[in-house]
Amino acid sequence: MKLPENQPITVCVAARFANLADLLALISAGLNPVGPDFDHQIPMRAHLAVEELFANTIHHGYGKESDAEVWLTVERGASSVRITYADAAPAFDPFSGDFGAVAAEGVEEQRVGGLGRLLIKETAHHCAYRREAGRNVITLEYTLKPST
Repeated sequence: MKLPENQPITVCVAARFANLADLLALISAGLNPVGPDFDHQIPMRAHLAVEELFANTIHHGYGKESDAEVWLTVERGASSVRITYADAAPAFDPFSGDFGAVAAEGVEEQRVGGLGRLLIKETAHHCAYRREAGRNVITLEYTLKPST
């Protein structure tokens, strides 16, 4: 399945790990088919980022699996895909703070909470956070350009 261009599709799921597959299926629809000349690491990066966001929402935002909601919107343009992830957990900007210190530390010395946030930031071509209508809203954009 391929998403039509410039028509966002949104799914809403309960914050339960069993629902992760629904989120990843929507991402796959937004990123496929991209053709043989495109960077095929992008779907893997987008899946990894959303898996990390979803796990953080469950573990840290809501404190456990629950019926609290998580929203995912995917919109495909001619040369990019925008993924918008939202939850109603307490406000938290995963892109604030000092990422230089996190990146400089070895994995063995890494403090809890740093690597996942860095991973999310580094997987997308552009990322942003805002608080809107009582929700954390995270936007990730991936450029569908030919691999070099």
